[in-house]
This record gives sequence, C-alpha cells and structure tokens, in this order.
Amino acid sequence: MILPRIGFIVFGVHRGINDPLGKPFIDENLVAASKNALRRGD
Repeated sequence: MILPRIGFIVFGVHRGINDPLGKPFIDENLVAASKNALRRGD
C-alpha cells in the first residue's frame, strides 16, 4: 500500500531580507511551527 505524504514548500525571493519595518518577509518561527504541526498530525 502506498502511504500518502503531505508537506509544503516555503517559497519566497525575500528569504533573509527584512521589510521596511525591519520584520523578515518570511517568518521562520511560523515555518517551524507549521512543520511541527504537520509532524504531529494537527
């Protein structure tokens, strides 16, 4: 039997670059929390 897999791709050309307010365009904490939620099955 083939087991299904799920995931996501963090895509952005602004990785590691801050917006004009000084916040990163890609929130690394949100990415980590999303990966953990997928692993837990939330």
